[in-house]
Amino acid sequence: MTKAQREDRQFKKDHRQHVVVLNQMPRELAIEAPTEGDMKQMLTTGKVALADLMGDLAILKAMKTNEDDMVTAYERAPSTRMQSRSPRPSS
Repeated sequence: MTKAQREDRQFKKDHRQHVVVLNQMPRELAIEAPTEGDMKQMLTTGKVALADLMGDLAILKAMKTNEDDMVTAYERAPSTRMQSRSPRPSS
């Protein structure tokens, strides 16, 4: 197995785990999960589609920036979720 194949396999594994986590979040928050994409999805998909015009390396770079954005969002999510669950200070 090549390095690229190993990285692809790991990427797919990580993606599946992200889907599991994202599907659990609405249930934990007792809200309805979205059933279709939003503007962010259009931007991330569009970035990869545009990169397709420039070749494989550009596609991989676009996917990497999308992944970096997702990691940043995950890192921010716990503190945001904790803030939303904590009592609001009185004014």
